[in-house]
Amino acid sequence: MKIFSVFAATFLLVALPAAAETAPKACAPGSTTTIAEGALCGMVSAKADDIFVYKGLPYASPPTPANNLRWMPPRPPQGWSGERPAVEFGAICPQYAADGITLQGDEDCLTLNVWTPKSAIGGKTALPVMVFIHGGSFTSGAGSLATYDGAALAAMGPVVVVTVNYRLGSLGFLFADKAAGGMLEHPIPGNLGLMDQQAALSWVKTNAAAFGGDPDKVTVFGESAGAMSVGLHHFAIPSSGPLFRASIMESNPMGVLYPVPAEASANGQEFIDALCGAAVAPQDCLPSFANLQDYSLRQVFRAANVYELNRLQNEADVGFLQSMPWGPVIDATLVSGQPLNGYTPQNLAHPKPFIFGMNGNEGVLFAGIACAAFASNHGEVNPNPAEAAQCLATGAKASMMNTRWYDGAIAALYGVDGLARITAFNDARGQTPYAVRSLKGTDFYNAAAQAMAAVSGDDTFICANLRSANRALTQAPRQPVYAYSFTQPPLFDLLAGSGSQACTPANGMVCHGDELAFVFNTLDVTTAEFNGVLPVPAANHHLAKAMGKAWTGFARDLSPPGAWRPYGQSGEALVWNGDGRAPVMTARLAADAHCRTLWDKVDGDGVKPAPP
Repeated sequence: MKIFSVFAATFLLVALPAAAETAPKACAPGSTTTIAEGALCGMVSAKADDIFVYKGLPYASPPTPANNLRWMPPRPPQGWSGERPAVEFGAICPQYAADGITLQGDEDCLTLNVWTPKSAIGGKTALPVMVFIHGGSFTSGAGSLATYDGAALAAMGPVVVVTVNYRLGSLGFLFADKAAGGMLEHPIPGNLGLMDQQAALSWVKTNAAAFGGDPDKVTVFGESAGAMSVGLHHFAIPSSGPLFRASIMESNPMGVLYPVPAEASANGQEFIDALCGAAVAPQDCLPSFANLQDYSLRQVFRAANVYELNRLQNEADVGFLQSMPWGPVIDATLVSGQPLNGYTPQNLAHPKPFIFGMNGNEGVLFAGIACAAFASNHGEVNPNPAEAAQCLATGAKASMMNTRWYDGAIAALYGVDGLARITAFNDARGQTPYAVRSLKGTDFYNAAAQAMAAVSGDDTFICANLRSANRALTQAPRQPVYAYSFTQPPLFDLLAGSGSQACTPANGMVCHGDELAFVFNTLDVTTAEFNGVLPVPAANHHLAKAMGKAWTGFARDLSPPGAWRPYGQSGEALVWNGDGRAPVMTARLAADAHCRTLWDKVDGDGVKPAPP
C-alpha cells in the first residue's frame, strides 16, 4: 500500500461502497421534472418512501481527453432530447481503491445526485437546498458513498439534498506551467476541483426550482477536505459568493495553509517531468496541450506516484496534515487568500452565517494511520498488533516514527524556534504534552504518534478554527456563527483494515469523520460497513435525528433550532453527545488546547499572513 494513499484515507471516507438501492432501477411515476438540459425522471429512495432520488446528473461536460478537456476548467453540460432516466450513480472520479493499488473511476465523473421530497416535484415549494462536498484529502471520495445518502436529511427538513463529485489528485489540483524544456504551451491552472465544485453550485442555482428547491436558500456543507473546500468558497473565493447563502464546516483542518503559485509550480514541474518520463526522455520533454491529453490514465497516476514518493522522501513532515501532496493553491485568480485569516476583502462583500465544529479527538486518526503506515513492511501491514502499535516494521527493532522524526517534522512546520517552544511547553499541570520524551505512548500508537495527535488536534483543528471564527466575527459581526464539539463515542472503526487500532470503539476516541453518519442519519449502513456494533442503540439514533434537525434547521432559518446559541454572543460550542451534556464554553476548548498560552503565539498572534 502506498504510504500517501494511506494518508489520503485520513480525510475520509475512502472505502465505503456506493449507496445501495434495492428498488428496481426504473423511473418512478410522478418523478419527471425538467431542468435546463432537458427532461429527466428519478426513482423512489430505498431509504425513504416519500423521497425521490435523481442520480448521476451531469453538471459539466466530461473533462476527458476525448473532448480535449483534461486539465481544463469545467465547461457547461450538454443537453439531451427525450426523458433521461436518472437512476444510476455516475462514475467516481479516478482514484485508488482502499488497497492503495487498484485504480478505479473514470474521468467522465462530473455528476451530482439529488434527493427531494416527492411532494416538491411539480408543486410550488421553495425548500432550502443543502449541497454536500465530500472529503478525501483531495485524492479520494465520491458523492455516491453510502454514508452520504441524502434521503433521511431530505425527509427531515424537508430540504433538497445534493451530493457532488469533483476532480481529484493531479487531475483536479495540478498546477503546472513549466517542464524540463521550458514553459508549457498550455499551463494547467490548478484548482480545477474547486472550479468543478463552483460549477456544481452554479448548476444548483439554475436548476434547484425543478426539484422544489429555492435557489436563494442554498447552504453548502462538507467534512474534512470537503470542509476545507467550503471554507475556501466561504472566505476566499469571491466568485462563489452569489452561489450560496450559508455554510457548515465539519472538522476543517483550518490550520493547513495552502501553497502559492511559486511553490505549486515547482511541485507541478516534478509531476510533468515524471509524466514525460513515461513516454520520452525528460530533458527532451516540452509537452503541448495535445500530448498531455494523450497520456493514459495509468500513466498519469504513475507520474503522480513518482511525485508523491519524492515528497515522501524529501519532506520531514509527511504524515501531518500539511503534507498533502495535492490540494488548492492561493492563485489570486480563483482563490484570493488563506481562510485562516477570515474573509478576504473581496469575500467580505458577501459575508455569510456559518457553523463550524470539531470532534473530540481529531488528531488521533491522523497519528494512528501514519503510525500504521510507518509500521508497514514493503507495503504490507505489520500483522503483529504490538509491533504495529509501536510503528515497527516486521523484524525491525526501532521505529522510523520516533523522537528524531517528530522533532524534524515540527521544525519543518514551525521552524527551529517553534520546535524549542513547542517541545518545552509546560501546561497548567506541569506536563509537556508535545514532547515525545515525556510521553509513554498508548496501546494503539507510540509516543511520537501521541505527540503528533496532540499537535494536530490542538493547533490545526481547535485553535485554528477558533482563530478563524474570531477573525470573521470581527470583520462581519452581524453574521451569525455557531460552534459545536462532537463527543459521541463511536460504534465503528473508521480505520478498520489500516493496521491501526487507534479509532476502535474500545478505545473511546471520537475520531475525525465519526460525526458524518450522524449528520446524514446513515448509522446502520456505516456501522455495518465498518463491522461495528449492531443493532445501533436507540440513543445514537436519537442523536442523529437531533443533529439532522439542527443542520436542516440552519439551512432553513439560518439559526439551528433548540438551545444552540450563537458562538459570537455566548462563547459557547454546543456539545453533541447522547448523554445530554450542556454546552461547553469555547474558552474551555481553547484552554485545553493551549491556544492562548502556546499556539497563538507560535502561529503569530492569532492570524497567519497570506503568502506573497
